[in-house]
Amino acid sequence: DANGCKGSDSTYVLVLEGAKGGDLAVNGTSFCDGDSITLTLQNYLGTIKIETSSSSTGPWSLASVTTVNESTFKTALSSSAFFRAFLTNGTCTEYSNVVSVTSKPNPTKPIVSPTSATICQGQTTTLSVTNYTTGITWNDAASTQAVDLTIGTAGSYKASTTDNGCTSTSDPVIVTVNAKPATPTITLIGTNPKCDGDSVTLKSS
Repeated sequence: DANGCKGSDSTYVLVLEGAKGGDLAVNGTSFCDGDSITLTLQNYLGTIKIETSSSSTGPWSLASVTTVNESTFKTALSSSAFFRAFLTNGTCTEYSNVVSVTSKPNPTKPIVSPTSATICQGQTTTLSVTNYTTGITWNDAASTQAVDLTIGTAGSYKASTTDNGCTSTSDPVIVTVNAKPATPTITLIGTNPKCDGDSVTLKSS
């Protein structure tokens, strides 16, 4: 200035590191309805939210996921879907790549009748399957592949059917086997009768 004094003014600009979308991957590409899938994000920066849509272009909504760790998430499929990660870092946002997951429908659930059975030791019962579209496999010791299963062993029995890599299983049928009562012993009380019409006394034990 006129007095020979010098002054200065400084302006500081703070540059925040932006969010980084990263690389989203899924543990496969083809699943069955109800399967749990794992989504993993790598090379990212920011706080993660997983979004889902029925279309690769949206609209997008938050996915219902279980957090395994800060970059790994699990979710159950009910149909084919697309997933992406939404990253926030301060006021900065970014998206990951989009991954496509195909979910195949499960076959019709088999129905087994009767719904329960009680037999005596040494007897058998037959369980039969209806409401199925492909071959049947039972969970007995022999993994029987037949519509009808004849068994004489107590246990919980189920029938499964598989189509296009997806499996449906019936409700369990409980088979109970009751032990036979002890064979009674008949004892004659007194002496053998000598004539027709004589009475005798027998004892069971």
